[in-house]
Amino acid sequence: MDPDLELLERVLMRLAIAENDQLEKQLNSLLVPVLSKLLSGNEQVRAKVLEILGHINKRVKPLPQVQLPLKGLLEQYTSPDSTAFLLNFSVIYLDMAFGRASVEDRVDAVPSLLNGISSKPSNQQDTIMHMVTSVIEKIPVPNKDEDKELKFPFAKNPADSIVILDFWLVLLLATPQDPKEPEYVPPGMSIKSYKRILQRLPNADLLRARKLGVLEFLAKGRVFSDAQILPHLIVASCDNHHLVQRQGEDGIKRVRLLLEDKQVIQTLFLLFQGNSADTTIAKEDKKQPVNPQFKIKLLLNYFTRSVIAANYFPNSLQVIFDCVYGQDSTLKSKQAAMSFVHWVFRQASDDQLKMMAPIILSGLLKLLNQLREQKDTSTGIDSL
Repeated sequence: MDPDLELLERVLMRLAIAENDQLEKQLNSLLVPVLSKLLSGNEQVRAKVLEILGHINKRVKPLPQVQLPLKGLLEQYTSPDSTAFLLNFSVIYLDMAFGRASVEDRVDAVPSLLNGISSKPSNQQDTIMHMVTSVIEKIPVPNKDEDKELKFPFAKNPADSIVILDFWLVLLLATPQDPKEPEYVPPGMSIKSYKRILQRLPNADLLRARKLGVLEFLAKGRVFSDAQILPHLIVASCDNHHLVQRQGEDGIKRVRLLLEDKQVIQTLFLLFQGNSADTTIAKEDKKQPVNPQFKIKLLLNYFTRSVIAANYFPNSLQVIFDCVYGQDSTLKSKQAAMSFVHWVFRQASDDQLKMMAPIILSGLLKLLNQLREQKDTSTGIDSL
């Protein structure tokens, strides 16, 4: 018999005869080595590992007080020697261990979980981000920038930062699902991104708590740059819950409004417009535009203060026409559009104006004609 197979038989026996009060001790010494046997080339060994894991699941599930070896599982998960097959199982038990560990141990694990997160498969990234976000506001942040860099190296890794901040932006856009509308997708989100959040945050209270925790870390911790977190704070300032909204507004006061940062403006335009009209994007990845109130706030508070936004053709032209002629157009949105038109004419380059001015003029004349017709119709009705 294969020595590994014989060893695993003994492990299964030890676990089977262990009383509940001894199970944690056995798992602390056996779980990580058992998982490592998934690297074996022997199919019988891998099958025996799966049998043991099935036994562990049945034993542990009704015993939430039983802790798993978080540190050992974390070391295994972050090891460069772990294969994709092993990682798929390691992350399951890492997630389980994280949820059962003390707050202190969970907080200590966060930097290791986030370092290199961009190299993990997307489904594992979401699992890790949900784990981290559950304790993010409890993480102590050093005051000195050099100490922050030592503690949070992921913040200086562009690929890791994108994964982390993208997840948190999606989280801040999310709203609780209405059971009466199972197909509903909140403004600013896609079907896929909404599912990423709902799978672990099914109710309003839990979702709001996570949003507040993220904002606490972003605005007060200042681990990421102002440009990186500004879109998150703007989204939060438009939330439908006053606590999240207030924290977003307070956060905006703490950072520099870097409205001449191209990445910031690009993100804000994507929020405003979505990408549902892009035929190259899969249906589940198509993002809806934000709601009309959010659009007006983007126009008046941010686009009309950015030279880059004024020159961001053709998007700048598209948002003007959306506010004037869009399905959700209102008097307020038309007024906001006119403010942006005025800003564009003042700040856009000559080349941009040559392309935009005739189109805008044509659109405004059309709008004036519509308003005149509405007034004539109203006058005619009143005279009857």
